[in-house]
Amino acid sequence: MKTSKSPLDKVLGKLDDLDEVNLGILVQRLARERKLLETVFDVIRDGILVLDDTGMISYANIQGKRLIGLKDNPTGQISLLRVAPEIACALGLDQGNEGMQAEVIVREMEISYPELRYIRLYAVPIEETVMNKSQNMKIGLAIIITDITQDKVSLDQRIESEKVSSIMDLAAGVAHELGNPLNSINIHLQVLKRNFTSEKNNPEKTEKSLTTCINEVERLDGIIAHFLKAIRPQTPDFKKINLLKIIEETVHLKKDELSAKEINISMEAGVREPIINGDFEQLKQVFFNVIGNAIEAVSCNSEIRILTGREDRFVFVKIIDHGSGINKEDLSTQKVELALVDDFENQYNSANKLEIGSLLIKVILELCPHAIIVTLPNSILEKLGKENNLTIWREGYIDRRYHDNGKLVSRTNPFATLSSLEDLNQQFYTLINHQYVKTLEGNPLSLKVDTLCIHGDHPDAVRNLKSLIIKFKK
Repeated sequence: MKTSKSPLDKVLGKLDDLDEVNLGILVQRLARERKLLETVFDVIRDGILVLDDTGMISYANIQGKRLIGLKDNPTGQISLLRVAPEIACALGLDQGNEGMQAEVIVREMEISYPELRYIRLYAVPIEETVMNKSQNMKIGLAIIITDITQDKVSLDQRIESEKVSSIMDLAAGVAHELGNPLNSINIHLQVLKRNFTSEKNNPEKTEKSLTTCINEVERLDGIIAHFLKAIRPQTPDFKKINLLKIIEETVHLKKDELSAKEINISMEAGVREPIINGDFEQLKQVFFNVIGNAIEAVSCNSEIRILTGREDRFVFVKIIDHGSGINKEDLSTQKVELALVDDFENQYNSANKLEIGSLLIKVILELCPHAIIVTLPNSILEKLGKENNLTIWREGYIDRRYHDNGKLVSRTNPFATLSSLEDLNQQFYTLINHQYVKTLEGNPLSLKVDTLCIHGDHPDAVRNLKSLIIKFKK
């Protein structure tokens, strides 16, 4: 059967017919064409790697070399598994030749060497054309690497900002929601105390106060239950309800608070029976909070007006008071002194960006200037902390591998952690006695540390720690 030939095969087949001059011209032309292609590939912003069937890098453009940390090493003499094990493992090259599959691979991942980045991999197999179909075809890979760090970090920062904002809102909401019923219980307990100590005990008033206290305790329980269910929001129980009935019940609950401050509350109903679809308990909680805020805001002998009405298809409620509002100085937060600020592993990379590190230092100076900052040696956070005269402890990991640049190997890398007792003892010994570790690349890395860490999520963590303690005592 006749096999198809590429243009290059056709040219190479006629080499024997070329004289010395024409052969030289052909070689010069091919060299110019290659130089042009290399120039084009080098100006592309994406990294381009070409691997042979053994996983050796046969070509890499400038961006490709930068992304994998390949400096002056000539291509063709180094494997991707050695220079960029995280990428190689993602492509299955850590499984030997069997890992090289004839399929397209698209993947987003995080790499930690030569620096922390988020990349998108697009790998396409290159099948070598062979004349004999019975032979196994050799498969290489063409890999395109796109740096998506800026987009990923920007997205992560937005998500983190929203999380922090949500936590602050939740904390403020919990304090506020619990404060109202506690305040009501306190008032009714004072009423009960006066009734018990008074010569003219009013059983009916006592019973009402006790009933109110019980109701408020039940409401506290409901508030806590609602917040515990916040991570699993439930669908509101919509029913046809009379809005005036909810307001009247809420005002009744606030009766003693209103009497204590001699506040007159008036209701002006623009709609006789404003029937709406809603969740009775949730709406009651809303009005309880708003009316409670109004009572706290106004002075004694004041007035609160509640107006209801209809606009088109909507019913509205207005609660009007003439309180002074919140003073600016009352908005300041209470300072809490911390003893230790540990920049845990999953936060190292974020904290060691100048902007975030500066913000963290500013917060520590404001809230806990005497705290101890635990961070990686030679980090931006260490530098900023020392510049601001903060106490810094340089932390070393007994069970983690490092890169030559001093950064921890990402946990996505199967070689990121040390698991055998022999390896743990060796790293522990060199850190304590010689202040260095052996990196993933096989080189010694000077590492002067003040404190050591071992992860507790390893199944043999307790056994390993006991062994290290025994060794240390010896």
